[in-house]
Amino acid sequence: MRISTMVFASTSAAFLALTACSGFDRTINSDDVANMAAHPALRPGVVDRLTYRAEDGYYFQTADHSITCGFLDQPLGQPRRPVGCQGVTWPAPPEMQACWSIDPSAAAVAVGDSAGYLCVNRGYFAGSPMESGADTSGGPVLPVGSSLSMQGFTCLAQPDGVTCRNDVNGRGFEMTPERNRVF
Repeated sequence: MRISTMVFASTSAAFLALTACSGFDRTINSDDVANMAAHPALRPGVVDRLTYRAEDGYYFQTADHSITCGFLDQPLGQPRRPVGCQGVTWPAPPEMQACWSIDPSAAAVAVGDSAGYLCVNRGYFAGSPMESGADTSGGPVLPVGSSLSMQGFTCLAQPDGVTCRNDVNGRGFEMTPERNRVF
């Protein structure tokens, strides 16, 4: 009982301190704090990396299941780009029009030291099916507003897609079903 009280108290204090510094105008009550402490993986911004771990990397998908993303243990392509997402997205950039118009699901965007577009013929950033015998892959959903960070890269789930970037140089990409860009 003493340990759970200490954990609850420290979680509550940390949340209240963050809330006070964040500029929220809403009053937080004890029910809010208890709910957040009971469901930490559902709280925006907080995820357990191990939830997304697969045999060869970390994988997640957007809430609408339209985009899958991966942090690969073995980087893909030249230049090496260990973090990427794939799914149907438009418009196709000029260098990808031939590929993406033939197979819209071949669209992928990745980042390493630089960001760029890819044409893929399989689920490089989807991982293996989550269940034995399943047809779909992609890993668990990364809740909207939450981010997954590792290996010097961060991906943020947004309401309509995902943004990933290199934490050191700021290069990255944004991908949604209606738009995509590298920066």
